[in-house]
Amino acid sequence: CKIRFLTEEEQVEVLETLGRGHITINFNETDQPVEWYESQFSGIWIGTYKNGRDDSILHTVEVAKYPVVAGAYIEDMELAEEDLQSWIDAAGL
Repeated sequence: CKIRFLTEEEQVEVLETLGRGHITINFNETDQPVEWYESQFSGIWIGTYKNGRDDSILHTVEVAKYPVVAGAYIEDMELAEEDLQSWIDAAGL
């Protein structure tokens, strides 16, 4: 399978066709912050990765419930559950 990158004109056409929905996710805790927005079609996400100068360096289209990078890792969720339980126990709830 050969990967072919879209021309600028093709990118514009794809983005115009997909449109923009109502949900936006920003992830800024890396050297390359990213913003995703859901297209007008549920489950199709457009991502824009940026460099330190805030220049767009990569655009992606992802088909998923939400962008994979934006999801919590299981290990982090398990630690958060333990922390929350400790807080509940300390509060006597």
